[in-house]
Amino acid sequence: MQTLSVPYSYEDYYQAGSCVHFKDELEEVSPLSTPSIEFTSVGRKRHAAVFLIGAFVVAGILLVAARNLKSSSAYGKAHRMSGHDGSHFSSSMLSRTPFTLLALNYTAAALADEIVALPGLPEPDSSFRQFAGYLDISPTKHIFYWYVEPNRNSSVLDWAAVPLSLWTNGGPGCSGLFGYFAEHGPFRATQHGSGLEVNPFSWNTLSHMLYVEIPVGVGFSYSEDETEYYIGDEQTARDNLLVLQTFFARFPHLRSSDLYLTSESYGGHYIPTLAREIIRNNRKRADSLAASETGAVGKTRGQSTPQVVRLDRISPASDDQYINLRGLAIGNPFTDPVENVVGMIDALDGHDVIPESLFERWLTTCRAQGAAAADVFYSRPCQDLQKEMWREVGQGVDPYALDWPLCADDRKSRGGKQRKALLQHLWRLHTSETFRADRGESSSSSLASTAQAVLKQAPWGQDKEGLPFQPCEDDYLSAYLNRADVKRIIHAKERINWEDCTNCVRYEAHDQDVYMEPVYRYLMDENKDAGLRVLLYSGDDDSVCGPRGTEMWLRTMGWKVTEPWRAWTVKEEVAGYMKTYENGLVFSTVLGAGHEVPAFTPEAAWELFGAFLKGNISHLRAK
Repeated sequence: MQTLSVPYSYEDYYQAGSCVHFKDELEEVSPLSTPSIEFTSVGRKRHAAVFLIGAFVVAGILLVAARNLKSSSAYGKAHRMSGHDGSHFSSSMLSRTPFTLLALNYTAAALADEIVALPGLPEPDSSFRQFAGYLDISPTKHIFYWYVEPNRNSSVLDWAAVPLSLWTNGGPGCSGLFGYFAEHGPFRATQHGSGLEVNPFSWNTLSHMLYVEIPVGVGFSYSEDETEYYIGDEQTARDNLLVLQTFFARFPHLRSSDLYLTSESYGGHYIPTLAREIIRNNRKRADSLAASETGAVGKTRGQSTPQVVRLDRISPASDDQYINLRGLAIGNPFTDPVENVVGMIDALDGHDVIPESLFERWLTTCRAQGAAAADVFYSRPCQDLQKEMWREVGQGVDPYALDWPLCADDRKSRGGKQRKALLQHLWRLHTSETFRADRGESSSSSLASTAQAVLKQAPWGQDKEGLPFQPCEDDYLSAYLNRADVKRIIHAKERINWEDCTNCVRYEAHDQDVYMEPVYRYLMDENKDAGLRVLLYSGDDDSVCGPRGTEMWLRTMGWKVTEPWRAWTVKEEVAGYMKTYENGLVFSTVLGAGHEVPAFTPEAAWELFGAFLKGNISHLRAK
């Protein structure tokens, strides 16, 4: 395994009891029950024999079809009660849903992961099926996933070409299930984790949704080798490629789907590096195809010159290891460590959260240009000024959502770790050398302690969208996912205490300071034949990874703007502003949204993501 340069010792980081390790025996799935051989734990028994009998296969198909004939569901009822205009959903499932989806024959391994009855629903929902469990990418690494079928009530889907979207959260070290339960999944947890409510703006009305908890050690994901919790960007990208390949082996009918990679925050590292890993893999597959074609031609024509195969000339149909990547969508991305913090300080000043005199001192001392900018920015005087700014922010303002309230129940609140993790990094990592020399008042632990008192979880929705305002949603989902009956139904290890962000992962400190601009050049300039579409969207109420920092690094790329800055609208109201570059990359702000855009403005996020998937995002622009 790659050796990682961790700034402190293992004992400094590791908290006894915070990680649960398992030494389960491993068994192989019978190759008769699934197209590929996977590792799996003993606790998840594969009833492969049942599915070897043709009569039971037929019965299963008929059962699925019968379930889909149900005329109403909890989702549909809740949607009608929400006051939504109804244009997004159809009252008839069968008129728009292909028979292949209704009577889909899943693999035995997939069926073993089906969620039969999710606890807490007011009544059963038959408009989509869900699957959850472990994707075993090695004998020791077990990644938890949650796959959600597209909602059969959706009237906006092109059922002939429904895309697949992978979602993970940032951190690093935060769970993708936060996205499911607090942002854009079909349900969210109610108070104390006692039940579930329906989200009428769920992204599974736009796409197949695959939620993953990465890297290993996050959420319910675990390893039997604790050294694998030391990890960085490169290993995470390689593991994520294995996650996709293992998922497609379990759900082979999705292999040919257009794939979109989505995330937020430190997903600004996870997603571009995974996209690069996929393109590298696809390029190898293309080279292999070229070599085989050259060999065949050479035998008849005596030629040996390699063929050059464009990435858009191969597909999953010609190579089952090819991944049909079509685009990336990243919210409030952490991309450039310097521009990110510069943008954060500009936002704090713009909201008058810090004194003008302090901001002017920082401008005079720290805003250098060119190659010297980073050295000046990392200097001790600048770091001291930034720490002074943070103290001025105090404990009553959420820098991830400057105009939104915090969760009021400080004593019971367990959440906010996703939001704390990146901020802790921003104020600690850039000064790791000076912090090691000075463990007094300016220590990273002191700053982190202050941050923990401030950063609570995101609210969910706006009153005008017909959604109840709930700033403590993070607490509720933690309570829900730690219920024994929930863990059992979703096939999670019951001994794991689920947290939105984990203390298990020891992420490579250096990687968190790597600039992602070269990765975007690789994706957009050096591999144009990959044909990727990219959406970078930023809630403009977030100071930590707000739009200003993203705008600044995009300006350095030298890409020509083809569609200039203009408002975009939802229901004739301004929802944000956007511009498009010559390579198709779209940068958009979302008006009034904090760090986790779908949590604050779910309808605007739904409209933006849906338009992106359809490739017609320009139609949102104000006329």
